[in-house]
Amino acid sequence: MARPNRLPKSSRLFATEKLRRVAWRCALGAILAIGCRSPRTSDEFKACVNDECVATFATQIEYPDASTCGLDGPDWAACAPITLSNPGEASYRDLTLQETVQTALCQSQVIRDLGGALLRSTDSVTTQWDPALTETDPRYGVDAALSAFDAQFKASAFGEKNDRAVNNEFFGGGTRLLQQDATVLQAQLSKQAATGTQFIFRHNVDYDSKNAPSNRFPSVWNANFETEFRHPLLQGGGVEFNRIAGPSQTPGLYNGVLLARLNTDVELADFEAAVRDLISNVENAYWDLYFA
Repeated sequence: MARPNRLPKSSRLFATEKLRRVAWRCALGAILAIGCRSPRTSDEFKACVNDECVATFATQIEYPDASTCGLDGPDWAACAPITLSNPGEASYRDLTLQETVQTALCQSQVIRDLGGALLRSTDSVTTQWDPALTETDPRYGVDAALSAFDAQFKASAFGEKNDRAVNNEFFGGGTRLLQQDATVLQAQLSKQAATGTQFIFRHNVDYDSKNAPSNRFPSVWNANFETEFRHPLLQGGGVEFNRIAGPSQTPGLYNGVLLARLNTDVELADFEAAVRDLISNVENAYWDLYFA
């Protein structure tokens, strides 16, 4: 007679514990679902007044009384505007013509025009800084033109490393596998004169190291000094030419000291004319108010 198979005791305990956990989770979910719902009441909101009272106040227009003050205390924050019928107490200050012109000049960093030129074309308005900006312009100013004649110092360094095979031993100095380290150092001081002459003092240092068997020494240093003078015979020579065109060799680009000073004088004359027009406009406005 066959006997039915039974699960081990440990397996039966595990299954019972699993069913118990599932039951607890279902019960907890049902409780939470019920607790999250709020009970609804069938009572509707009713106002304390009837509909006729609400309609009366909603359609009624309130007309404020402008003659009464809105604040009980002193109403210092709401001053009545000045009108023709109620001008109020006006305070006057007697100004002389000299004081008016002095005030206008002190407050006119930007030269204004009574015709509204400041609003029409702002890029062409004259300011008190225009003469200084023209003179210190790094491109066309006086200092920029004079800087072309300043002494200039230049230094350069060049290094080279060669490791190659040559086909001819003659070009390799007796070897077919050339290995070379070369360095060139250069420093110079140059000066451009007003006559167009250019003075240059240069110092050169070069180092050469290679494995050529034909060389007496495997590495060698060479140092020398150079002095150079250049003066143009025709174009670019002379003090007058360099004062007007400058030492630049670019055709059509004239940036001499004389032209830079003329540009500064022109800008200064324009500034003086703008100040003259400002004073004239201030005087005209002063007398118009005086005889009004």
